[in-house]
Amino acid sequence: RPKAGHDTEGGAHHRAARGGPDTGSRLFLSARSESALRSLIARYREHLATTTDTFADICHTAATGRARLPWWVLVDSPEALATAVPSKAPPPALPPTSGRKVALPLTPFERQRFWIDAAPDTAIPPPTPSTATDPHASPLLGRRLSLPFAAETRWESTISPGHPDLGFLAEHVVGERHVVPAACFVAMALAARPGHALEELRIPAPLTPGERTVHTILAGDTIRIASVAPDGSDPVLHATARLVPAPSPGPAPLAPLGTPLAAEALYDAMARSGVRHGPAFRLLDAIRRQDGHATATLRPAPGETRFAIHPARLDAALQLVAAALPETAGQFVPTRIARLVLHHAIGAEATVHARARHTPQGIEAEVTVLDAQGIALEVAGLLFRAAGADGATGAPTGAPGRGDSNGDESARGSGDQGGFYRIAWTPAPLSDAPPGPDFLPPPADLAAALDAAGTALAARHGTEAYAAMAQGLEDAATSYAVRARRGTLRRRPGHGGRDRRPAPLRRRARRRAHRPAGAARAPLPGRGGWRRRLLRDLSLRPRGERPADRGRRPPRRHLAPRPRAARAGSGRRDRRCDRRRPG
Repeated sequence: RPKAGHDTEGGAHHRAARGGPDTGSRLFLSARSESALRSLIARYREHLATTTDTFADICHTAATGRARLPWWVLVDSPEALATAVPSKAPPPALPPTSGRKVALPLTPFERQRFWIDAAPDTAIPPPTPSTATDPHASPLLGRRLSLPFAAETRWESTISPGHPDLGFLAEHVVGERHVVPAACFVAMALAARPGHALEELRIPAPLTPGERTVHTILAGDTIRIASVAPDGSDPVLHATARLVPAPSPGPAPLAPLGTPLAAEALYDAMARSGVRHGPAFRLLDAIRRQDGHATATLRPAPGETRFAIHPARLDAALQLVAAALPETAGQFVPTRIARLVLHHAIGAEATVHARARHTPQGIEAEVTVLDAQGIALEVAGLLFRAAGADGATGAPTGAPGRGDSNGDESARGSGDQGGFYRIAWTPAPLSDAPPGPDFLPPPADLAAALDAAGTALAARHGTEAYAAMAQGLEDAATSYAVRARRGTLRRRPGHGGRDRRPAPLRRRARRRAHRPAGAARAPLPGRGGWRRRLLRDLSLRPRGERPADRGRRPPRRHLAPRPRAARAGSGRRDRRCDRRRPG
């Protein structure tokens, strides 16, 4: 959005009326394009026709903090804007201006729209130079991301049938949806680190072509293939495997003498079960089968040089498992490969051998591809599981699902059922009250055992004395709480209001407040009143009882002062006493 800048030159501060002569004031307007400058001139003409600000103040405000852009005009009066011609020559030098700040028209915008309205398939960016110029680069990996200081290697791509080399993806359908075949994950892993074998390849969730951005992440010997939404959110883990050095090829399998099976009959049976393959995936010929074993010839796929192994050709080799067990009903999809080794690129003329058997987890199989050079491909521990109409299957034991150690990057919520794995709810009866724990004894037996243990501990540690004093301690705490609530406890300096009565009256009032009704007063040890109260309250005797050998404490007679003539002391003390009790 091009912005317009404004500069001006002038020396006048104020004018008596707008539009009058103003010697030396010039208005400088500039913009990035000629059209933006003409829009700015039109706005200024409208503003000058209605404003009460002086032309000099407008020139000064436009000059303050404005950039000088390529297209500009310079006028010395408001009327000159009507005939001003935009220029792209170097702008003239303008001296500093002065005046007051006023409101000016806003910067015009060209209102150009830059949204991409193309369809998703046509909006796929063209291949990067690395995949377009290198004939051996895999179009599935896409471009390699630059990650400074990162210990992992990452590629980013959009796997879609719109890519020139990935049109075969539109011919692979599982259930009611297009699904990227598991062979693509194998080709991506082998292209990320050539010359290595795959171990424990697991596929926790399917990938729909063309909808999401795919990331291939290589960290150490672990490779993960995940996808994210176009805005970078909602990550989903689709495949994970380990890359290990490729071992030497094993012995070649023996070819059985089985009964022939027409390739069209095999593909028709798979289509009826829900797995449909187009012409790009129908590469098997001369199929023969016998007792869980099948062989066939494997034709090459077009554009095979762009892949370590073409996904359509690898998928065709795995299709032979359906021929080894043709009596199996339902649609089966691969979810795990224990080990896959590509010894060399498969030749034009190749033969596929497949052995399959039923297990509690599904169908386990081994596939071997031979060509003129020997064994080219070995697949062991291939597990197929039954899928429903939506392509979802139950998660096998130990498979990396959502939230475990191997599938922790699968970030879809538990409500999403678009993956190969889904949550299966099992009905359970409802109960009014949950049963108690079976590892605890009955409450009655537990209470009896605790009582017996408590009695034994009391006898061992002599807690009878604490039990005898418990009621006394409770009474003491209660009495203190009641006195504090009633305000009869002794006031300390700085606490509560000041008692202005004479000292003898205050002492007498304290004794009466703390003396039980009808109790005989006896001397108790201790200096302070709080010590006497504490010893009295902690006593186990009923309140008011005193030992028989203690006599009544004689009352102190101090309320009436002695006669003035009989008292000895300073005149100051006598005067104070006189003030307290006159006469």
